[in-house]
Amino acid sequence: MNRLELRPANLPAPENRTFFPKFEMGPVERTLLHQAQLRAGNNLVAAFEYGSVATNTGSLNSRADLMIVVEDAEAFHKRNMLLNPYDYSNFGIRGFTSRTLDRKLHTAINDYGFNYYYANMKTEDGKTIRVKYSVISKKNFIDACRGTLETDRGNEWNAKTRFGIYVAGRIQKAAILPLYMKESDQQAMETAINQARIEGIWLALALTSERFTLEELVRNYVSLSYLADLRVEKKDKIDSIIRSNLENYKNMVRELLKDFVAREIVDQVWAGIDVYQKNLSLTKEQAKKRLAKLKWNTAIHNYLINPWPARPPRAIGYAIEKVRRAIKANK
Repeated sequence: MNRLELRPANLPAPENRTFFPKFEMGPVERTLLHQAQLRAGNNLVAAFEYGSVATNTGSLNSRADLMIVVEDAEAFHKRNMLLNPYDYSNFGIRGFTSRTLDRKLHTAINDYGFNYYYANMKTEDGKTIRVKYSVISKKNFIDACRGTLETDRGNEWNAKTRFGIYVAGRIQKAAILPLYMKESDQQAMETAINQARIEGIWLALALTSERFTLEELVRNYVSLSYLADLRVEKKDKIDSIIRSNLENYKNMVRELLKDFVAREIVDQVWAGIDVYQKNLSLTKEQAKKRLAKLKWNTAIHNYLINPWPARPPRAIGYAIEKVRRAIKANK
């Protein structure tokens, strides 16, 4: 079997229709969309729900995850700091200039991926939901969807590679619920999402057997963002994600695999049966080396960058809470 560069030239093109699971706009989804529109105004490009609440794998204390993609990150922070100042970390400078400088600092941090903020939001029926919302510009979102594989040799923090799998790993999940996408940006957004998923499948292929089933590939694909992270999770985290979303993952990956078959990267062994044979692949050693690099990249985001946009005690408290839940679940 031939072995290729980390990013081969013949990977499938990402222009096909993007898979999203079917879902209903319930009270939580309507609240998240309303809050995204309120915070971003006309600057809003897209809003997605994702994470454990979206997949029904979270606990009673889990926060809903909201992803807000905007045209201009600085304009977003300018508006949102006025509307929701307590969501933000104040960098300790007082006076009129502090608001401008804080906005500039939040925008600068945003250039490395998501900025995370924490809020309580009221649903239409008066219930309070705890939310962690992430903000990213459209340009950085599109660039970051190509972060799974290296593009700039020798410099992990240059151009698109500075994002690593930090953004792409979330986009690769099947349970991304599109609450809103601006019509004029929809094609570019969906192409970027497909790009992230294609690169995820290519990396996951290296971890599968030479002859593999669709479910084996799905498991390795779902595992990527956890193999490229240092965070503490429940032992059955991957199993619970797959159990609750297996059909969505199979439908998503099966459709993308058709293009891998068309490009002779893999062959389908029997028509109509989800068994495949690899023709082209990275070695397992190449994949592990890349995942090791991504792990440090993700650690920098999680532990050195993430706490600053929101108030650090709040971010650190949320991290401690997640660790406690994971430890309790693993006993």
